Amino acid sequence: MASLARRSLALASVLGVVAGAVLAGLGAASCEEAGNGGAGGNGVGGAGGGCPGGGPAPLFTIHIEASHGSVPADTAVTVTWSAGLEPTFKLDDPSTWMTLEDGTNLVCRVAADTGPPLDLAELVCEAWTTGATLVMVTATGFVTHEETLLPKLVDGCDHPVPSEVTITLATDPDAGAP
Repeated sequence: MASLARRSLALASVLGVVAGAVLAGLGAASCEEAGNGGAGGNGVGGAGGGCPGGGPAPLFTIHIEASHGSVPADTAVTVTWSAGLEPTFKLDDPSTWMTLEDGTNLVCRVAADTGPPLDLAELVCEAWTTGATLVMVTATGFVTHEETLLPKLVDGCDHPVPSEVTITLATDPDAGAP
């Protein structure tokens, strides 16, 4: 009787390992087919965008532009997510220009050694978050933009994939000309 129980347990173990390997192979195959790498552009993937590869990447890359002219000098970007409120980035205040090494998950691409840009067509910020992310962008003479970004999910991936978002600041008709 003990021998039968050991054989049953051994068979169950082997079947569990085989089933796990098959499922893992199916998941990997769906993420390793040739494709465009998804919105983040840094990986491999199937027709649906696939799983990103190539290491860490921000969940959201946010492109901020103004409906007319340059990005306003006093543009401020605030991000809130499950871990809390990130320090606000202010384009006209280099002391707020932080990196991941500074302990923030909101990183905007600016040249720290040159001071605030005078004529910026687009401000690109990265939100290194892991889920739904509330983004608020403010600037004098423009309507405040507030939007909750939701992670992009792709079949065959066990995590959200990076995505790109464009925010266009609209002139505030009640504020007069910016």
